Amino acid sequence: MKKHRPALKLILVFVAILSVFAGCKKDKNDNANNALIGKYKLVNFTSKSGEVVTPVYDQLHECTRDQTIELTADELIAITFTKEICEGTEPATGAWYLNENKLTIIAGGIQLNEYKIIKNEGSELVLELTVPDGDKSVINTVTFARL
Repeated sequence: MKKHRPALKLILVFVAILSVFAGCKKDKNDNANNALIGKYKLVNFTSKSGEVVTPVYDQLHECTRDQTIELTADELIAITFTKEICEGTEPATGAWYLNENKLTIIAGGIQLNEYKIIKNEGSELVLELTVPDGDKSVINTVTFARL
């Protein structure tokens, strides 16, 4: 089961990126999509429950920390691993779409997550995923650097 965690975290990252495109109307969506197209590297991951913010990035498996994601103009997504230690780990692929300020990631025909785009400026993309946890919610914030 632990072997699949890096792939799941990568998929979550892709979903976060797709949320960036969700906040625009049809014409604006094209511009937002174009703004998201590119290759990114995961650089930070935090989790907030109540007022407590927990840094998660350093706890991620090395393969997950060094993954790159690419969003293409034809709304495909690819996750690849750059470290030698990750050799043999299959790249993940899927699709993405933007609806207003939300990025949705689809893999294997299943919608995985819908990320809210917090920031997409210059070389930084910040996505947020709210996950219900009993009577509260956990907010995961994922930051990518454009390569």
